[in-house]
Amino acid sequence: ALITTGGVAAWLAFKSLNVDPNLVQTIPTNPDNPVGNFPSQTSQTVELYWLPSQSTNINLVPTPVTLDIKRGETSEQILTTALQLLLAGPEAKSYATTIPAKTELLNLTIKEDGIHLNLSQDFTLGGGSASMTARLGQIIYTATTLDPNAAVWIEVQGKPLELLGGEGLMISQPMTRQDFEENFVLEATE
Repeated sequence: ALITTGGVAAWLAFKSLNVDPNLVQTIPTNPDNPVGNFPSQTSQTVELYWLPSQSTNINLVPTPVTLDIKRGETSEQILTTALQLLLAGPEAKSYATTIPAKTELLNLTIKEDGIHLNLSQDFTLGGGSASMTARLGQIIYTATTLDPNAAVWIEVQGKPLELLGGEGLMISQPMTRQDFEENFVLEATE
């Protein structure tokens, strides 16, 4: 009788609060997550910049990619993933890249003055001026996918990139999308 009376009293108390029982949620118990925070995963769309493989024009083509983002992931981690995907090369045969296959992203940091990239020496190898211009554009546009107005600082093996390739493509630091469009002949479609 005491249990029944207690249950009825609890029910009456709950009803007197005018709380819609459909709005009440219980926090699931998870031994790996003892504080009861809901695991959260969202997505972020980034754009990787490729070149069309069957085109006579050299232009950058943005390709949206949706990344699964875990709670607490930073812009640095998102951009690192985007650039690693770019460096891995296109999956679709309709796209091409001028970035050498063995190029690695050694480090990426975001500071007050812009996005700082450190690439492996392979980034500077092979290709003529059109290839060098295209690969520079691919890096700058992909690195600025979250903030199109951001400045990009590029290092190769920890040293600021001043000349790119054997033909000596002059690189000013930092570089923005606007700088790229003003200084290099390459169409960027957005």
